[in-house]
Amino acid sequence: MAPGLFTAAFTLGVMMQVVNAFGEVKDAFSVFLYNWTRITELRSIHKRLMEFETAINYNTNKLRKPQKSDVRV
Repeated sequence: MAPGLFTAAFTLGVMMQVVNAFGEVKDAFSVFLYNWTRITELRSIHKRLMEFETAINYNTNKLRKPQKSDVRV
């Protein structure tokens, strides 16, 4: 970048905008890095729940739909 700045191919303002843009992209990706542990925990919980639902045949049509009489007030 410095050679372009010194040969007036672009200005200092353009260079600062590019640097700021890269900073924004870096900050956006850092969300994944800072929360990777939580993301993997949630993925494993989702996987276990899907396996549990498969084990109890949750997705089959054998289950009846909830009715109003099931709710107690």
